[in-house]
Amino acid sequence: MINILRKNYALTLWLTRVIYGLALLLGQMFAIDSAFGWLSMALGVAVPRAWYVYLAYAVVMTAVMELIIRLLTRLIFNFLRLVIIPFNEFIILFMLSGAVVNAVSGLIKLVYLVSPAAMVFGEWLITPVVSAAVYFGLFLLVKRLYLNDKNAPYVFRCGVITFMIFSVISLFIL
Repeated sequence: MINILRKNYALTLWLTRVIYGLALLLGQMFAIDSAFGWLSMALGVAVPRAWYVYLAYAVVMTAVMELIIRLLTRLIFNFLRLVIIPFNEFIILFMLSGAVVNAVSGLIKLVYLVSPAAMVFGEWLITPVVSAAVYFGLFLLVKRLYLNDKNAPYVFRCGVITFMIFSVISLFIL
């Protein structure tokens, strides 16, 4: 399967963007509704919650997240001297992992509709736990595809440190 995706990078990247955008809508549905509510209060007019507004949000946020992912991944790869992993293929794998995190988190967050009290702990617990599991799976895939037994512990250690730094930052920012 991965060899088929490697042959046509442009198509794979566009499919990844579409999958990431749809998963972002599912994973951030409550945050999107809150943002539209805040925007309505700030502007003093009702912002329509139509499908095209959600589509515009998904397109803009997917583009922004891809830019951030590319910049931070390039910075981290250069800082840690990770030249053994192909950058463009890793971007696609990382975005697909982010799509899985958003989709699984969104499905679990559907519990909020039944029990709004779960929302208090859910935002702090669901996404970090799901992210840790998915990104460990990403490491196992990268290890199988690109790493050997000698350099895998270094990449794992760098990945864990990077994940912990960004998890702590995201908990306090979001």
